[in-house]
Amino acid sequence: MSDLITDEYFTVFNEFPVMVWRLDMDGRAEYFNNAWLDFTGREMQNAAGNGWVECLHPEDRQRCLQSYQQAAKKHRAVELECRSYRYDGQYRWTLYSGRPYSRPDGAIAGYIGSCHDISEQKIASENLRLFTHRLVLIQEAERWRISRELHDEAGQSLTALMINLDMLQADLPKGVEILHQRVEACVDLVHETIDLIRHLAQDLRPPALDTLGLNLTLEGYCQEFTRRTHIPITYRGFETQPMEDEANITFYRFLQECLGNVAGHTQVSQASVTLSREGNGLSLMIQDNGQGEEIEPNNSPLLDLSAESQSDHLGLLEMRERFDLLSGKVEVQSGPERGIRFTGWLPIDRVNLQEMAHD
Repeated sequence: MSDLITDEYFTVFNEFPVMVWRLDMDGRAEYFNNAWLDFTGREMQNAAGNGWVECLHPEDRQRCLQSYQQAAKKHRAVELECRSYRYDGQYRWTLYSGRPYSRPDGAIAGYIGSCHDISEQKIASENLRLFTHRLVLIQEAERWRISRELHDEAGQSLTALMINLDMLQADLPKGVEILHQRVEACVDLVHETIDLIRHLAQDLRPPALDTLGLNLTLEGYCQEFTRRTHIPITYRGFETQPMEDEANITFYRFLQECLGNVAGHTQVSQASVTLSREGNGLSLMIQDNGQGEEIEPNNSPLLDLSAESQSDHLGLLEMRERFDLLSGKVEVQSGPERGIRFTGWLPIDRVNLQEMAHD
């Protein structure tokens, strides 16, 4: 260690207000500056080698060390989020960021980087997540209420009006063709309004989710979409056990958003929708046959829309947030002449799958 102590660079690092560290390729500590030592309350001799690992939360030690060693094998940059022991006995969320450094001969000797206390950011992020979750629940509850009112009150009133118009038309004397035509036009208008309200209620909250379950609801939506847009949708799925309402509505909203994207592209002539098991969860995949687009490797398969394009993809961003809230994920895969594939996935503890074969 004496050569490090006398090195002018590490003398400067010792006075940095930011925590600085240096590890070898196996993850053994070679150097920590005063800021890190003050934060953890450790002496350098106790932190050297594998001693620094003792400053990590017991649940994070193996994961962080393995992640570091895997990155070191490929000479990749390191970013580790973990809970670190602070001098006052608390564990604080910290972010270790580092890059490889080389010896004079050019060989990679280890990693050097910084460490930041991100506990406040983690707390703020969790509070935002909880707020977003609550907002989604309130939004869906309000949609359900409006859907029921449209179906039960407006729908019934319009049905009664249509019956009365039919009775009025039957009672009209012959020879007053103009009145018959006007009443018939009113009947047609009421029929159209009833259909419109039914579609609005369906989009807000499909009653089938509560009565028929997710599989038949998704299949019915695909059939209705084909009827309205004349874009053939092939659906494949399987019956699931009753699932959490949040999981049901999240998959349903995801299908709505993705098929809306399909309808908005004139190059798409057909699409497929598949509800299936994937790993330890349930996935819903929507694949179209459009022209597709090139997605940068860093953005694929995970959805990572740039700030410039977010205003055009607010629906997809909302879907990503919804799946994140349930510990799931959204993936987008595409390429020239390959169309676009959207996949939404939720873990098994959110969906309670029934052991049944695919249809």
